[in-house]
Amino acid sequence: MLRSRLTLIARWRKPKTWENHPSMKIQFCRRPDITTADLVLYVHHSWPDSKVMLVRTDGSVEFRYRDTMDVITADYNDIDPGPALAALALQHATSCYYQQDNDDVLAALPPYLPLILRFKFLHALYNFARISVDYVSVENQKQAPRILSNTFMVRVMSAQNTLGFTNDRKHQDPSGKIAWMILNLRSVVLNLRFAVPPREPSPPDIVRSLLRVVKWTLDLMCYVFRIVLDLWQHQRHADDKLLWRKKVSEWNTPGLVIIFSSIPRCLFRFILPYLITLFKQSQEAQSPSCSFIKTVKQRQIWKTLLAQFDSMPFQLAHFQTLLNEVDTAVRSAYAAGGILAEPQRHAVEKAMLIDGTIPTVLAPAVQRLLQPDVFLDALVQDPSFSALDILFYDTAWLGLHDEPSHTKKRAFDVLKKTPLPEGTTVRRSNTGGAAEDPKLDRGESENVHLWEPLGAGEMGGAEGKVVWLACADVGTTDQVQSGWHERVYAVAIRGPDGSEYGEEWTECVKVLSIVQVS
Repeated sequence: MLRSRLTLIARWRKPKTWENHPSMKIQFCRRPDITTADLVLYVHHSWPDSKVMLVRTDGSVEFRYRDTMDVITADYNDIDPGPALAALALQHATSCYYQQDNDDVLAALPPYLPLILRFKFLHALYNFARISVDYVSVENQKQAPRILSNTFMVRVMSAQNTLGFTNDRKHQDPSGKIAWMILNLRSVVLNLRFAVPPREPSPPDIVRSLLRVVKWTLDLMCYVFRIVLDLWQHQRHADDKLLWRKKVSEWNTPGLVIIFSSIPRCLFRFILPYLITLFKQSQEAQSPSCSFIKTVKQRQIWKTLLAQFDSMPFQLAHFQTLLNEVDTAVRSAYAAGGILAEPQRHAVEKAMLIDGTIPTVLAPAVQRLLQPDVFLDALVQDPSFSALDILFYDTAWLGLHDEPSHTKKRAFDVLKKTPLPEGTTVRRSNTGGAAEDPKLDRGESENVHLWEPLGAGEMGGAEGKVVWLACADVGTTDQVQSGWHERVYAVAIRGPDGSEYGEEWTECVKVLSIVQVS
């Protein structure tokens, strides 16, 4: 006689008691037992405690409702992708919370997800990650520094940027471009925040490393002015008040959303004071009696920075005025549309970031900015503002244009905004990306790179050939004051079979000239 294997699951229910007297005893009521036809090794409750998972000895998992213990069966005829997208978005947000890798979540999505499904996924991702996107009111703008410390937002924007590519992997829709610009603006703010002291000029080496960062930021401001002026020129001679919306869709540009969305507008506000400080210091550095200039080379570095500011067809005050005008127009549009509560504004701001379009409630704000005889008419009359130069200014390297002439592949260092030379070797990275090791001239004055190439040559024996050898000086403030710091050497070797591998080592050297890192 064979014995049947089964599992008996006993359940109890704790009734609600409204009396809180200490003499009351807790009572449990027995609920009907559940019998399964196989052995159960483990019982697990889902995170919202609405489902129960039974792990069987054969490796199968059975799902049941917690309240009724009814078995949940899969409906293979259900073609609604919403639950699957919500589950992936929840897993992505959970991995963000625990600082875990979430590339596998994006890999589980179909390539080139349709627009509607992508928006559903991003909306769920914003909700699960609780990304705050409303910095319109004065009270919320005081909390704007959270943009810099919120690592969840970085991962969510990275996912949005990744999903924004079209089928050819060369073009992005406005949603992906906006996410990419926000990530870059946040990086620029952090660079300037640590490189520009509030009370003293930055060291010349730091200033030299900021040259391309400053140029990228100024060019992005010029790009925003160019889009606004183009729309203004088309709108002022058109009867259709919504012609600007058709042009934005036709150009596939994020230029309007960059300034009408509160997050990038706050990041621009963070950047402007640092740029103004660098501009004033670069002007002061040209004086023969400047106290912080010690050598001709240092003066030349500041002169290069000043030339970047002087070459722009606008002044920083003009962009500050544009941000103030947009701020006023956005608040007036929200008030006129009856959207005063923070949850309502949050929904509008989130939809604007995800969809990459100006919402209907903010259309009056755009029309107010573009209407004739108001803001832009007065701006173009300013002698220090050259609208013609802005319209013909080359901003192709920002990667926001879709014309064939602007899509020519050219590699840039994403953090330092420096162009990488032709023929730069790209090595496969263990994190799934690509690592760049540029072979650069040590005497290059415009670009500053952390890794300085020291040379290459044949190694002894049959070990292989040195592809490149580089070093970097790393030291804390205490180490610098003590007179010593660490020098890290890295070498890439190509073996006889063509494979490459890298090695690095560290040694202590005497301080000669090093940038202090606090």
